[in-house]
Amino acid sequence: MVVEQNISTARRFIEEILGKGNFELFRDITTDSYLDHSLPSGVTPLQSIGGFRAGFPDLKATVEDIVADGDKCVVRWTVRGTNTGSFFGMPPTGKQAKMSGISMYRFKEGKLAEGWVEYDQLNLMQQLGAIPS
Repeated sequence: MVVEQNISTARRFIEEILGKGNFELFRDITTDSYLDHSLPSGVTPLQSIGGFRAGFPDLKATVEDIVADGDKCVVRWTVRGTNTGSFFGMPPTGKQAKMSGISMYRFKEGKLAEGWVEYDQLNLMQQLGAIPS
């Protein structure tokens, strides 16, 4: 039962927060001390996701696979969108892009307590023309 709840919560993080920008949900499904180990010091998960969504306002997130065991859950996901807004200081390109990633979460008392996220930034920047292919 706990594993199924963890899977549901991880899916909501990807689909609702990343995919739809439902930032209010963040407080409901994460611990007060949630730590994303993939972000630079001083950058919060919502700042990072907000910056990404600003560059891709039509962003859609798809959960491809989820594997869970005990207090850990791994999600393979894909996002797609059109770069019509400023993207971390880069002007909009108008190009459609797709990026894949994998997130691993640790749960504490039914909430996300820690996260590790890896995604294909190089390919994304190549699709936007910021880096040569």
